[in-house]
Amino acid sequence: MKSDKHRAALSQTITVLLGYFGENQQWERVTEVISYTKRIRFKLNVIQFTALINVHGKANQFDQVVEVFEEMKRSGVEPNNVSCCSLIASLTKSSDPHHAEPLLEVWTLLRNQTPEMETDKDMTALSQTITVLLVYFGENQQWERVTEVISYTKNVFQLGAHQYNTLLSSFGKANNLDALQQCLETMMQKGATNAISWQIVIQHLTKPSQRMHVAQDDVVEAWKKWRPLAQWGDDSQEEGDAVRTWVNLVQYFGSEEIANWEVVGSLEKWMLIDNFTELQKNNKRLALTALRRVYHEAERSEDAARVGGLLLASQGLNAHSRHPLSQ
Repeated sequence: MKSDKHRAALSQTITVLLGYFGENQQWERVTEVISYTKRIRFKLNVIQFTALINVHGKANQFDQVVEVFEEMKRSGVEPNNVSCCSLIASLTKSSDPHHAEPLLEVWTLLRNQTPEMETDKDMTALSQTITVLLVYFGENQQWERVTEVISYTKNVFQLGAHQYNTLLSSFGKANNLDALQQCLETMMQKGATNAISWQIVIQHLTKPSQRMHVAQDDVVEAWKKWRPLAQWGDDSQEEGDAVRTWVNLVQYFGSEEIANWEVVGSLEKWMLIDNFTELQKNNKRLALTALRRVYHEAERSEDAARVGGLLLASQGLNAHSRHPLSQ
């Protein structure tokens, strides 16, 4: 290199090339760039190593991601916040248990660094990393690690509703209802609950395996909290999620173990009188089919027949039409 100016220009060029060839999945070209830097004894900086991590991570080349991380350490280049976030984003996608150890090493590095939050982009990247870690550790039931992530965030920023919902889902999937309840209480104190929060809670409280372990009052309370937040007639995904949550409630209160027909009646009124006209046709079918089945299995034949008639009408049929759901 003739001067620092030339060296800086070359460094920028290498960064650009790594990004360009990586984005276009031209792996041979990426290898050429790396070979070139080794031939001229050019030492990659943290930005270029991070670019390589992103290249391999987007291609799901997780062994190469780990190799880049090891090369950083051999070169004496310490990963910064951005590097750690990129490494975490990549390694949490891997199902190979051999990648768990380097992931924990990177998480430890991130925890011990001063958070870089000079821009909104920095804040967004770190927030996404926290969410990814909560999902990863939660799905693997590594509750001590989940606690570490939460403790880390207390010194950085407040968890948002999306991240708390991730925690709720993890606790629910693990049938850790005590932790779910504690998380929910924290969310309520911070005003961080939304419709999705209550849908997650209802989904897990109403599981058949939990019916004898959950107080009915807790389920009723969850329904009351969710009811004014439920979304009907808007986004198809949100409406579908809301209808499935309603079905969970009907199946819970109409089950043999619970058999609370007063609440089932309230749920039916809420759906069929207050919200039914707004529903998409497939969601009407889902709701009515589930309600009819609950009444049928409880041998409440008049209610089952009444809902069956509503089901046929909602599909533009009549009682004499040949329809599989009328059988």
